[in-house]
Amino acid sequence: MGFEVKNKKCAVCEAYLFEDDDVVCCPICGAPHHRDCYNAVGHCGLEKYHGTDLQYKAEEAEETAKEKTETSSGRKGRICTQCGKEYPADARFCPYCGYSEMTGFFSDGNMRGFGGFNTVEDNTDIGEGVTAKEAAGVVLINHFRYIYRFLSLNKNKKRSWNWAGFLLPGSWFAYRKMYKESVIAVIFQIMSTVLSFPLLFALEQLPTVGNQANMMAYYIENLPAIGYLPLILAAVGGVVNLLIRIISAMYGDWFYKNRVILAAKEIKKADRELDSDEAEAAKKKWSGVSFIGFMVAFFALEFVPTIIMMFI
Repeated sequence: MGFEVKNKKCAVCEAYLFEDDDVVCCPICGAPHHRDCYNAVGHCGLEKYHGTDLQYKAEEAEETAKEKTETSSGRKGRICTQCGKEYPADARFCPYCGYSEMTGFFSDGNMRGFGGFNTVEDNTDIGEGVTAKEAAGVVLINHFRYIYRFLSLNKNKKRSWNWAGFLLPGSWFAYRKMYKESVIAVIFQIMSTVLSFPLLFALEQLPTVGNQANMMAYYIENLPAIGYLPLILAAVGGVVNLLIRIISAMYGDWFYKNRVILAAKEIKKADRELDSDEAEAAKKKWSGVSFIGFMVAFFALEFVPTIIMMFI
């Protein structure tokens, strides 16, 4: 195109313009616009400044844009967390992939996967009338991963794999505000630990004969003193612990999808029926993650078995 767009923004959406953009300029002040933005508002985005000292001037706008790209640290702009490229610090969206660090969405109004691929339209239904954008507003942190996973799950496919659910099942459920599931997982994990206590007590009763080169052989030799029941209980505890991890990993995303759908519905209901302050409080309650919940579940797993052991 003949119009130089470098360091210039659309007067409506304020996104930086590129050579391949369809750009139109205001016939009065010359302010550049995306054609779609200009058509959407029906006039110049800076129309209110026409005929005043604040009227758009191309030279001043370009100089201001260049100055704003310098940050206090001496770097130009910021690094996009999605595509890894550097862009002007005052830009609302990354000009390369369109991602906004502030909103977690892209400039075209759609969500994309890492690096800008696999676009999901905001109005995509993930289930029960809840859109991808509404679900992302509930998930917030790492919503790209979960939105795509939600879309792959349905009534006929409920299994996936979630490593966080496998490694820290009780804590991950609490972190994602699935408190009922967290309590169940924590109880089973504590139970699996408690089932190993008889074996630990039996091992403590074995005679101390100094450092053993092969502790396993030593335990096998003293198996009659240890007894089979403690071994069986410890094995059951190990199986219970493994099962809760596998179930959490395989069905965790499915549980979370249902929770997100419920949360999105509750938020929409609050927007309809409550005043703005109460609706905002409801949104905070239902959306995002809970670091406190994570820590409570984590320390419960650490300290509750110890407390139980003190009273046995």
